[in-house]
Amino acid sequence: MATSADDQAAGGLYDHVPITAERRETRFLSLSPGTWDSEINIRLQVHALNRWELPRYEALSYTWGTSSERRHVCIDDGARMLVTDNLFNALRRLRRKKRERLLWVDAICIN
Repeated sequence: MATSADDQAAGGLYDHVPITAERRETRFLSLSPGTWDSEINIRLQVHALNRWELPRYEALSYTWGTSSERRHVCIDDGARMLVTDNLFNALRRLRRKKRERLLWVDAICIN
């Protein structure tokens, strides 16, 4: 799939949701609810890594496929991001119908 002007570049995404190593922060992905066929919407959040305030989350990490197999997910600010087909399908399967799901996904949360 070719990239278009509204595709979010990885650098721009991470500039938009910066983290600070000195403050021991990381990004999490909030996966919006939806049906199987609806668009995948995500929102990136920054949380401090301390054991008293760390939110409950699930981690997702594995081989994401070739770079030629890409699909769009929508980011909360209206931008779109290209992700591998494997990651797209994993997010689709993990998405709940009625409530958000907080994930740490290495392919998106790490720059």
